[in-house]
Amino acid sequence: MSYEIPESSKPILDSELPADLQRTFHEVCINADSICSFYEFMEPMENFSTIFDRQQDLKAVVLAHPVLARTVTNDSCKISLLKIIATSNGQLLRRTLEFLLHTNPYALLYPGSRRCNCLIHDIAADSRNCFLLPWIAEHYPWVFQHALCQRRPPHIKMMKCYIKGRCSLETVRNFYEWYPQGLQEKDTASPQHVSLYPLSLYCEGLADPDADFFIWMAKQFPDAVHDKLTMGRTMLQKICFSLCTPNLAKICRFLITEHAGLIREKGTNGWPLPIQALAIGCNRPLVQEMIVLMLKTCPECIKGSSGNWLKDLSSVAFLQQVHPLIVRELEINEEINVLTQMSNNITKAATLTSHQSRNETGSKGVKSALFHSMSVVYCSWSNLRTCSGLPEQKQQIQDKISEVCRRWEGDNDVPQIEWELEIMAVEVGIGLLDWMANDDDDGNYNDRFLREDRASENEENENYSFGSRCCWPFNRNRGRGRRQRHCRSPESRRLRHFLR
Repeated sequence: MSYEIPESSKPILDSELPADLQRTFHEVCINADSICSFYEFMEPMENFSTIFDRQQDLKAVVLAHPVLARTVTNDSCKISLLKIIATSNGQLLRRTLEFLLHTNPYALLYPGSRRCNCLIHDIAADSRNCFLLPWIAEHYPWVFQHALCQRRPPHIKMMKCYIKGRCSLETVRNFYEWYPQGLQEKDTASPQHVSLYPLSLYCEGLADPDADFFIWMAKQFPDAVHDKLTMGRTMLQKICFSLCTPNLAKICRFLITEHAGLIREKGTNGWPLPIQALAIGCNRPLVQEMIVLMLKTCPECIKGSSGNWLKDLSSVAFLQQVHPLIVRELEINEEINVLTQMSNNITKAATLTSHQSRNETGSKGVKSALFHSMSVVYCSWSNLRTCSGLPEQKQQIQDKISEVCRRWEGDNDVPQIEWELEIMAVEVGIGLLDWMANDDDDGNYNDRFLREDRASENEENENYSFGSRCCWPFNRNRGRGRRQRHCRSPESRRLRHFLR
């Protein structure tokens, strides 16, 4: 399927319509914009009835004139019916929104509220409507393959809503289950230090990432695990510095075992190794478990840890006590593997020579029998050592490791590094909170629209005409979080006057 808009679905300017159809388009747009205004002022039972009737009227008009689903205003905002509905309360108008999408799904690629965005970007960036993205991915996945959506993936905006606490995990999970290819996409139009894969953004959220979903995402696209997070940290460094729950411990365990290369990565900007991040909390059982696992996976990670803003690991008594024990346990494991492999090889060789010597006599037959006897003796000794001697030594070492961990539990003499982290963040000059605060590409409208909205707050224009302001009907959405002083539509103003 083509990912470009076909000629039959490209937008049509309202000025190109016949006068009567143009008037119909303006009326149905005003009707759509006034639905939410009625919802704000009328009683629950009455407003639902009114909203239902108005939605039915809108559907009837579009069914009678399908061209209206492609029509946009001849101004800089390029307002369409879908744009009005998509920037309203999505849950309230979901059926109407789905109807318009079925009529003309290409309208998702019409201009949005910003010059470089499509309408689907506005839906994804709006915390009230981003729940629609899984439904769109299920029915119209080709939308996300458009050039504008590849350059600025809409689901990145959805993920930003999630890390700000404005979007549910269920929405994020459902979307990537329908569109797993999105896990390989990042916003290439953003600066490199904030252009992250969805998995990286998921780790930067206000809440701890769900371990099962994190592991699923990482298995779908393993390369994202090596993406650098904000402030130049690796994913394992981020988890190690905030390790405090079993959920994070499960993620840390996955990264250590499946992506052991992260253990030796320092990231950028002078961040310490993950083992150093864990060492500052070695009095906690979860941290102790991860330290032991990390040392078993990469015992040499304890070396070369100097030269950063945390103290050298040679001065951490817990590591100095547990590291030799882990090294000895690894040596025992290696010895068991070597003995087992040698026993298998000798047994195969003895079996092969015994078959060859059946028809031989003299010295060759004697040598073959002698080799077979030696193999039996060696295999017996090897089995005895691998089944009893070495496992007993290994168990003793594991008991000593457990004893060291118990001895260090509850010790409150642990370095406090919060102030050091703060200094590090200031020196780097790049922080997630600053990035989110300065990120103006998340559905907030530009200063020109905001200035127009503030300038129009004290106006009362009774002679309302559709499209008289470029920013209509987005005054309702730009005013989120503050009380609107008046409504644009004549019906809403008359109702407000009546309620006074």
